[in-house]
Amino acid sequence: NSATFLKKRKINRVILVTEPTHMFRARESFRYYGIETDPVPTVKEKYLGEEAGGGWNLFSRVVHEYLGIAFYRLKRFWKATNKAA
Repeated sequence: NSATFLKKRKINRVILVTEPTHMFRARESFRYYGIETDPVPTVKEKYLGEEAGGGWNLFSRVVHEYLGIAFYRLKRFWKATNKAA
């Protein structure tokens, strides 16, 4: 939805602020829609404490992002395949 909003206003470059574990997927999504990004990862004490206290939280967030990347790519592949047919 952000890309549609930005394109209507002729904005092609944004500062992207998000969690480090989400940055790759977010940048890939913006790039797909033709929006360039300047990444600014967030660092919060809350996340550092949770990650330092165990590793499960960080592991589950990384798995979530990899699954999200796979889902986005499959969805785009499916959309491109159906357009070609």
